Amino acid sequence: MNDWKVYCYTGKNNKKYVGITCNSLYFRAGKNGIKYVNDGFAFGKAIEKYGFNYFTSEILEDGLTFEEAKEKEKYYI
Repeated sequence: MNDWKVYCYTGKNNKKYVGITCNSLYFRAGKNGIKYVNDGFAFGKAIEKYGFNYFTSEILEDGLTFEEAKEKEKYYI
């Protein structure tokens, strides 16, 4: 199915986090980014330090298969 997307969160310091999801960005992040905080990766640690509102989000590509999304994620990283 072609319902995957590649997204990017950018901090005010211009650091970026690129990821993929088949959900909405709101569902993926949870309230105030809590789902990222709970997964223990660098982006979650940045949310703990700066707050979720420190970041802006954008969808880079949409309507992708899972395999396409994985390849595009590597490209954007």
